[in-house]
Amino acid sequence: MRGLGREPDTRIQKLTSRSLNEFGVCAVLLAMVGAPQLGAAPIIPFAATGDLFVVDDRSDSILRVTPGGTVSLAVTEAQIVAATGALTADLGDSGIAFGGTDGRTMFFTDEETRSVLKLTEGLLSVFVTESDITAVTGNVSARPQGVAVDGNGFLFVTDTLADSLLRVNPTTANVILRTSEADFETLPGILAANLTPGIVATPSGKILTLNEGEPSSKSTLPAHHRISSPQTWAILKRLR
Repeated sequence: MRGLGREPDTRIQKLTSRSLNEFGVCAVLLAMVGAPQLGAAPIIPFAATGDLFVVDDRSDSILRVTPGGTVSLAVTEAQIVAATGALTADLGDSGIAFGGTDGRTMFFTDEETRSVLKLTEGLLSVFVTESDITAVTGNVSARPQGVAVDGNGFLFVTDTLADSLLRVNPTTANVILRTSEADFETLPGILAANLTPGIVATPSGKILTLNEGEPSSKSTLPAHHRISSPQTWAILKRLR
């Protein structure tokens, strides 16, 4: 997502009582990765440690910020390239989520290889490939972007190319098509499904996704899944 003309946002703001007070991190980021361009992930993720993680899509890296305001590199582009075998990485609209038994396993998406990566105990690997996704969507390509982990540890991924919601077994990496584009369009008020990277797991275990298609009201999907219109996005922001 380089070169789109967005001005770098060099501040991390206090979004909720769980996050950090507003503070400047420009000097630290400049020293590490050059002028940063923080990714537009709709929900800023926290690990079980309380650390905050932010995508910098200028350097295609993931930053860790401690509650005390110390900034460090959690994942570099070089590490991603080593894991995927690609020439570069692209974290422009990548989602980050944490799971595992201790809540410290990081999952995130890479748009360059259209895959989901997993970081656990310092080991970075490709967890779900593009071919794993297209095998269940039937498309020739995929665009995994948003990720969330539910109360049972299952990983949910929005494929914004197929406008579908995927569920991934955290142990076997088996992918199933949880909610297809056609399923979304059966909901009252949804005339066209157009999923965004926006996805979040609520404390009660529901998975909320954001649709940018025709306006809709919040609707309940089977098995406690919901899709929400842009007008209700402010509610999602406050879930944490």
